[in-house]
Amino acid sequence: MRRGGRGWTAHALVAAAALGWAAFATPAVLEEGAAPALAQTESAPFATWPLADLTGGVAVDTVGHLDGRAAGGVVSGQVGQGPGVMSSRFYGSGMISVPTDGLTPTAVAAGAWVETTYADGSGTIVDTGAIALDLVSTHPVATACAASMCTRAVSPVAVADGAWHYVMASADAGVTTLFVDGVAVAQASGTAPTATPGAPIVIGRGLRGNIDAVSIYQSPVNAAAVDTSFRAGACPQMTTMQAVAAATRRLPALPLHTRGRYVVDEHGHRVKLAGVNWYGAEELDRVPAGLQCQTADAIAAQIVAGGFNVVRLPWATTTWTGPTAPAVPPIAVAANPQLRGRGARAVFDAVVAALARHGLMVVLDNHVTRADWCCSGSDGNALWWEGYDPTHPPAWQRMNAKTRLAYFHAGQSRWMQAWRTVVRRYRTQRAVIGVDLRNEPRPDTLLGLTDRWGGRHVPVWSDWPLAATHAGNSVLRLDPHLLVVVEGSGYATNLRAVAERPVRLSVAHRLVYSAHDYSWENSATTATGLRRELNRAWGWLLVPHRAHTTPVWVGEFGTCHPEASWCSERAWFRAFTSYLRSSDVDWAYWSINGTGARGTGAPATCSTTPRFPGCDEGYGLSDATWSHEASSTLSATLRSVATPAARG
Repeated sequence: MRRGGRGWTAHALVAAAALGWAAFATPAVLEEGAAPALAQTESAPFATWPLADLTGGVAVDTVGHLDGRAAGGVVSGQVGQGPGVMSSRFYGSGMISVPTDGLTPTAVAAGAWVETTYADGSGTIVDTGAIALDLVSTHPVATACAASMCTRAVSPVAVADGAWHYVMASADAGVTTLFVDGVAVAQASGTAPTATPGAPIVIGRGLRGNIDAVSIYQSPVNAAAVDTSFRAGACPQMTTMQAVAAATRRLPALPLHTRGRYVVDEHGHRVKLAGVNWYGAEELDRVPAGLQCQTADAIAAQIVAGGFNVVRLPWATTTWTGPTAPAVPPIAVAANPQLRGRGARAVFDAVVAALARHGLMVVLDNHVTRADWCCSGSDGNALWWEGYDPTHPPAWQRMNAKTRLAYFHAGQSRWMQAWRTVVRRYRTQRAVIGVDLRNEPRPDTLLGLTDRWGGRHVPVWSDWPLAATHAGNSVLRLDPHLLVVVEGSGYATNLRAVAERPVRLSVAHRLVYSAHDYSWENSATTATGLRRELNRAWGWLLVPHRAHTTPVWVGEFGTCHPEASWCSERAWFRAFTSYLRSSDVDWAYWSINGTGARGTGAPATCSTTPRFPGCDEGYGLSDATWSHEASSTLSATLRSVATPAARG
């Protein structure tokens, strides 16, 4: 192929940029707000390869007749941008070649979705001979060629973050424009592209990562069309945006406090917390999931329509400890264009504000330290002060006592500082009614540490009630009106040791204990048997008029959709919701999500790595479009236990 720079490296990229691309036209990065020089006519692709299925090694062109042939390391059926959308993974040694059978399809535009985590990522996304998209040291490059002259536009934005990105190159009147995630990021002036007669179209050569929805065009594609393609591809399972219902719920009389076993408003009236978890901000995209499909207001309105009044909103410590907010991949907020380019903290602000506008209370949940899916004993996030990479755990067993103490104090200080930052930021937002100090303290199986509540001679790095007391009091010094939620030990399943050692905060009537429960935590599946287990673990705290009486919030519980043939938790869930009803306990279901959020690891299939935006959330209340109930039976059951039996 007549392109020259097939074996580009990082050094070649830097050298070419320093020389102004030598024989090539000099590329120019677009200034913010600059309009791309594109024709204002839309065009349909003359070839599209979804790359979902390569049965028989054939990449089918669903528009025309340009089927391709896969060779080498290419595997189809991989997770794509949304549920039901599959992609192909390239391992650097494979590619797809599309013979043109003597035709000369001069493409002037090409686009594709691409996902990679390789820091040295380079390779071809698609090359028609006339126009091409490459990755060069993780940066997208658009190239248009004619005869011996090529024009290259280089993106200043790298795309090797593991998120899906939509890249598009379009040439018009000698100007090549490169788009990344719906935005024009670079232009270069040169010559109009022309194809080499009989040369094949190449997809994925030398690239390591996933590619999906490759399309080529014979007419320039305008900026509006590129943005539309980006938004549609970010949530391909959705056909229409959800209309936002007017806010119908009002916040209770705030602030809240506790009285006996109940949470009450400022007038002493019972406020039963019946809510949902909305996860995602604690994972790699750093924002609540679903914003690729619906606006924050639409999701908030859906939560209200479900009969809920509170949202437990997870976050990661590292989002709030650095000098600047982590970046958010544009696909993660594709349905909220006003949030594109905003950092994780600003997006979190917008979500909290949307929930407040719809009369929903918010409990901020420190779910993990290092952003990722939770939870296991080997994820590096087991204890409140941890947050290490589990592939390179610290040498805890070889540390002396002084080194261990210093390591612990550094981690705990980071955790406490994050809480101070978060509380200061939201103390004027009345809808934020509480803080969940740490999600599911649990044993660390890599370091051989346990979370301890009772007993003697507990080391400080295992002493969860001591840490919760310090953090709770630190929070209350900044905002004495917040409820302070303290979870039990052992994945928040056990509060028995509270009888021996209760948490005592500096501000009275602010403490709420929290328990989590799932089917695998219990041996019983009958109402009688489960009641016995839960009363022993934490239900005893709800017995009124005792010295230990304290509200308990079931901050997490969840189940598969009862209609699903594979769901084996029906008996347990009937017994558990019976307990919720009879005990009149506060709760938050896991989760409202219709799709997953992005965790560590290359997405494979939803059966092997289900927790990605491209997979359905099997426990979620929303469908994959985030606009309708996924299970009417499940939603109806939750509504039936949302009404308080007692008024406090």
